[in-house]
Amino acid sequence: MPLSQLQLDILSLLKKANHILLLPSSPLDGDSLGSSLALYLALKKLGKKVTVVAEEAIPGTYQFLPESAVIS
Repeated sequence: MPLSQLQLDILSLLKKANHILLLPSSPLDGDSLGSSLALYLALKKLGKKVTVVAEEAIPGTYQFLPESAVIS
């Protein structure tokens, strides 16, 4: 299935960006943390500098997630 124009625009922006800021939704939940960390890891593999900032501390139940310590 071909990509939509919006998807192509997003890919173009990500390719051009050197430093990307990810902001998980608030209040933090497993979905927002998991998707933010998955995107963080994917972008790091592409050589991007990525920062993840959350409004509140990560709940203890989610601290097992890989790379959860990178969230500030």
